[in-house]
Amino acid sequence: MMFKSGLLLLKVCGLISLSALCWAVLTANEGWVFFVVLLALLLLWQGYYPLALPKVRWRYFPALLFTFAGQLWRGAFDVARRAFFARQFAHTGFATYACRLTAPAQQQLLATLVSLLPGTCTVAILPKNSAKPSTGEVVLMLHILDTTANWQAEVAAIEWQLARFMASPLPREATL
Repeated sequence: MMFKSGLLLLKVCGLISLSALCWAVLTANEGWVFFVVLLALLLLWQGYYPLALPKVRWRYFPALLFTFAGQLWRGAFDVARRAFFARQFAHTGFATYACRLTAPAQQQLLATLVSLLPGTCTVAILPKNSAKPSTGEVVLMLHILDTTANWQAEVAAIEWQLARFMASPLPREATL
């Protein structure tokens, strides 16, 4: 019991120190009274109403980051090539992607990651079956610059990496 409380105290002190460091950097080392009051309120709130963070598997975060970064660079070069060499964006359009993630927070995070990629934008997250919208199955309505490209595989790769990171049951074969 003593070990757990010591470990918790060490964790809290580390988070407070990290928060103070971020505050100092972001505010040019000013406004410390506001920081102390805000931190006290947040700690009090956390004591009475603890936040339940989703389960994540940090060992899969680098793979998610590298997959996303690789697609980000490839997409940036593709969009730049089209813009600089006056290629027509003749194959732009809307498309849907059947999302296999089950949690709404995961679906929203996937939609956000896809929107951050050059050449794609998530327009809406719609229920897969409009007759039964409570099933949790959704489709992403996307705007794609090149609908003839293999954008489905890129979105599926991000979805699979995100499912691994967020500890969500999603077989790789289902998305690739």
